[in-house]
Amino acid sequence: MQSYRSPRAHWLGSPNFTPGRAGHDMTQPSWVVLHTMVGWVSGANARFQQSSEQASATYGVGLDGALYQWVDEADAAWANGATGRGGRGDNLDSISIEHEDGGRYNDPRPDALYTSSSALVRDICLRYGIPIDRAHVIGHRECDFSSTACPDALDMDRIVAGAATGGDDVDPTLAAKLDQLANVLLSGGDNRVQNPAIFAALAAIRGDDKGLLAAIQAGQASLTAVTSQLAAIKAEIEAGGSVDAAAVLARIEHALQAA
Repeated sequence: MQSYRSPRAHWLGSPNFTPGRAGHDMTQPSWVVLHTMVGWVSGANARFQQSSEQASATYGVGLDGALYQWVDEADAAWANGATGRGGRGDNLDSISIEHEDGGRYNDPRPDALYTSSSALVRDICLRYGIPIDRAHVIGHRECDFSSTACPDALDMDRIVAGAATGGDDVDPTLAAKLDQLANVLLSGGDNRVQNPAIFAALAAIRGDDKGLLAAIQAGQASLTAVTSQLAAIKAEIEAGGSVDAAAVLARIEHALQAA
């Protein structure tokens, strides 16, 4: 399994993890496990930096929507109560996400946190082929070998619903296909090495399926308009007409503007 550090997350690192997931590779069955911090990112980070704590998470989401990463996805964080024992939510087969709550774990969370968490869950699930549903995106309390109320009042159903639709009303099947296309483009076509030349251009619309869909539709409309004009010009020339270069250019520009 290859190293993956999210380009959207602030890398913090932690000494607490199982290297290489002990040979596991996030093939099914695997899970995304949601947690609450019962505090702030700073407190979670202080704990995760201490090897004596034997604890970590893959990611963290701030109340303001900021993302943090402690453990490379190729390694297993120690978050869910069991490593190598098998069962639902085993650390070796899971990616864990902590959510900031400011110590008020039973209070509502802001929209920014939910939006960011849904986008992160969606990205993870699409890359590993994890179904975006509540059977595979689970809370810490739903893991085997755990005894906890975590993630308390975090609305897990909302996170999954947002992840399934990309946070908008684009059809989920189409949205998934668009995200797969973006992943191929971002990786240079082989999902191994990111292509920096197009990364910046696509990163802005990475979590915006509507924006990507609109761009594709606009490109299709422009291509159709130009193809139609070229076909008409070709027919005129074949019929004995005379069309100079300036006229051809003007007609193509007009077609593009109309599209």
